[in-house]
Amino acid sequence: MGDAHFALGAMSDSALAYETAAARAAEAGLRKTQIEALARLAVPAWYLDPPRGNDICEQAVEESRAHGDPLLLAQTQLATACFRLLYDTWRNQDAETCASARHTIRRLSGPSTPENMFCVYVQAMQGDYEEALKQAEAAMIATTSPAAYLLALGAKILSLMQCGRFGEVLRIVGTGRELAQKNGEDPWVFIFREAWLRSLCFDFEGSCD
Repeated sequence: MGDAHFALGAMSDSALAYETAAARAAEAGLRKTQIEALARLAVPAWYLDPPRGNDICEQAVEESRAHGDPLLLAQTQLATACFRLLYDTWRNQDAETCASARHTIRRLSGPSTPENMFCVYVQAMQGDYEEALKQAEAAMIATTSPAAYLLALGAKILSLMQCGRFGEVLRIVGTGRELAQKNGEDPWVFIFREAWLRSLCFDFEGSCD
């Protein structure tokens, strides 16, 4: 439910669904499920209230340490560092945490483990455009989650924009808007991406349409 609400742009409803899942998992003593729900809750929370998003991330990391699962801890630390880099301030400490957590995850679960999509965003921001694009396209094919697909698509768009492939981005967002409107959905994410693209091209009037 949280994934579906996120894909539709209903961030408050998405946060409520994840928050409820985390609470139910805690009541049932399902620590790992609770931590995973908190990590998902952090995504809409960063949109709605960044300080709360950061607090949720801290809680997820603390719960992960107490749980004693090194892989889950590394995954939670990676997500938390990525959120801070993307939604708050770029800090070298968080970038180093990302690199260290990725190394731990690959060591514990193997090199073929799918990348965290927010880590792919960070890769693109660090200039590793081609690898970020490759990871995003692979995730779009593999996932069945609407929220995960949108995140992967966003990573692809960011990578293309960083490469200067603006025409491809415009085609993607145009098709996305048309499909969303055809299905009776709010094309919020595509409107946002197009406005960003047009502002980069100095089409400030078009970015307001």
